[in-house]
Amino acid sequence: MNKLSPELTRQVLQATMHEKILLRAAELVAMGWTRGTAARDAARQKVRSTAPQATAWCVVGAVDRALYELWALDVYALLGLEVDAYDTARCPFEVLRELRRPLQRVLGRSDLAHWNDHVCPAPASAERLLREAAASFGGSPPSL
Repeated sequence: MNKLSPELTRQVLQATMHEKILLRAAELVAMGWTRGTAARDAARQKVRSTAPQATAWCVVGAVDRALYELWALDVYALLGLEVDAYDTARCPFEVLRELRRPLQRVLGRSDLAHWNDHVCPAPASAERLLREAAASFGGSPPSL
């Protein structure tokens, strides 16, 4: 498992960047949403959320993909995990836990993956969660 420098962690978690990551994640979910894994390709097969062939993301996978697009940080490489192991792994990195914290506050629960997979009624609800969490940084909520 790799480690992020404190400076990089600070930059990623800066409020404006954190908001940008969550808004990009909302855009990704709007393009395609999935359950049961972080991401799927056009054939509905499980893939890394950072994979070029990914076309649908769960809430957590979308945040991971946005982090990859904006910072070139690949959570799979950081954790040393493949798709199936990642889907069930605990999150050891503080930066990843912090990126998810506004989502948990808005949702009122900590189990984002379970909510995405078993409770979330529709893709629009997943997108709305991401946008509301982004708006919690002080910006006005973007219209859906």
